Amino acid sequence: MLKDNAELEIRKRYSSGDRQFQNIKLRHAQLKGIKLTQANLKGADLSYANLRGADLSYADLSNAYLNETNLIDANLRGAILNRASLIKALLANADLTNANLTEAYLTKAFLTNVNLIKANLSGTYLHDADLTGTKFTEAVYTPQTQFPLLFNPRVAGMTQKSSLDSLIQQRITVAQLLTGFNEVAQCSNHYLGNTLTAKYLQSSRPQRDWLSNFTVNSQGEITFDGPINTQVTTLQLQYFQEWIAAFIKACSLIIQDFGKVIKNQKNDLVNTILSS
Repeated sequence: MLKDNAELEIRKRYSSGDRQFQNIKLRHAQLKGIKLTQANLKGADLSYANLRGADLSYADLSNAYLNETNLIDANLRGAILNRASLIKALLANADLTNANLTEAYLTKAFLTNVNLIKANLSGTYLHDADLTGTKFTEAVYTPQTQFPLLFNPRVAGMTQKSSLDSLIQQRITVAQLLTGFNEVAQCSNHYLGNTLTAKYLQSSRPQRDWLSNFTVNSQGEITFDGPINTQVTTLQLQYFQEWIAAFIKACSLIIQDFGKVIKNQKNDLVNTILSS
């Protein structure tokens, strides 16, 4: 009864103009044919739900759970599914044109006759997915994208992009770079202390004009002299990549497995930059 009420409530809220459904819990919900265009469903749990024929075009489903969800014939054009979990999801005949599936999990998903034209599959996990009849024309992928065995993305009409290109498409800002690099610096502080961390941050910085806008204090903390919400360019990301790689290499002279430590931190942004 409570579940039925929740299903009625989301339909009512959407009809009244509400689009904010972050973290909503609707496991096993019966939402066949529901219209949730441009809805904010970040972090929503819709696993095992029936969304057959649903209109989720341009909806934000980042970090949502859609495991074993029925999305047959669903409209997901332009939907944002970054890091969403769609393990064993049923997506036959769904339309995912221009959808963003960056680092989404589609392991063992059923994608037969799905339209993925111009979709972003950067770092997407497609292990053991059924891709029979799926259309990939002009879809993009990166070296981190994991396809089923024997699948050839180029033959399917896909275009390979570097990880940095993928980050540019996500409009990465200086603020995000600062957060990621400061997490690395904090890890260094833990093992090497503030003094050595600050020293290595300074000595490893490449001689690039843009990087001179970053300041390293005695505590090994990095700040930026300028607006931090500015989107970075591909060239600036390359400079930042040089700096992080050089810093990790310097730290590794003392902490042999420092690179592995950073990788195991699951700092997605830093790991993506380093893998490019």
